[in-house]
Amino acid sequence: MKILELADAFNLRLYQEDRDIDDLALPFYTQGNQMLSYATNKKFLQAALDNKSIEVVIIPKELIESIDSKFSYLVSDNPVDSFFEIHEHLGRQEFYGKSFKSEISEKATIYPNTHIAAQNVIIEEGVSVYPGAVILENTHIKAGTVIAPNVTIGFDGTQIRKKEGKVHRTTHYGGVIIGENVQIGAGSVIARSLFKAKTIIGNCVTMGNMVNIGHNCVIEDEVSILSQAMVCGSSTVRKGARLSPGAIVSNALDVGEGAKVRIGSVAISNITSNADISGNFAVEHGKNLKHYNKTRKG
Repeated sequence: MKILELADAFNLRLYQEDRDIDDLALPFYTQGNQMLSYATNKKFLQAALDNKSIEVVIIPKELIESIDSKFSYLVSDNPVDSFFEIHEHLGRQEFYGKSFKSEISEKATIYPNTHIAAQNVIIEEGVSVYPGAVILENTHIKAGTVIAPNVTIGFDGTQIRKKEGKVHRTTHYGGVIIGENVQIGAGSVIARSLFKAKTIIGNCVTMGNMVNIGHNCVIEDEVSILSQAMVCGSSTVRKGARLSPGAIVSNALDVGEGAKVRIGSVAISNITSNADISGNFAVEHGKNLKHYNKTRKG
């Protein structure tokens, strides 16, 4: 899709060269290539400019002087509204993918009382889907994965904005890819992505009961996310990391490879590889224990 076509359709002015875009993204998304994003302030603009996946950004006129002259951009009185109006427009045009009849392997085990969408679902051999599970459109479940009872995969996450004083909920047009030999515990929820780049669960991931994975998250191979833990939207949990029961990872964070997020922790900043953190708000576990012992004695 040429960005000039969208500029003309939405009465936006394009600066610098016309470019092809393949997907849309919030400024801090890193999945995908050739993406259109937006910025409302210098912090968001810098995040977009630093993101090699983003080709074009929608900005207000007051940010024109802050942008790199080599970067293509559109100018709007309200970049957020323009961005999501383009998103809805592209969704109606099948920009995010064309429909197909769902493909369910004869070697998958689908128990009674499940719901699997008739369109845009792929379920490979050896998959087990237990009663009460709901598998919605744009979901691909790879071989050997177990979907426990009452799991929901592929429903919209939460992306809201206010326009003229009213709340607008954003349609999610993306999907979910679940790798091989994954176990998803009972009552868990995995949200579909907003855009073309999918919410991704890697191979050999173990999820306990009532886990919640937000839209556009990437959970890499061999991660353990235990009961009632939550990973908020656009976060990445790297290979071999472990989230203990009740842990919360806030949105757009990076949890490093092999990191441990202990029981009940609330992480609000990136976590380095092999870190061991605890607390609310979470810090290095040894420091948290010293603080706890000090306050208990006091």
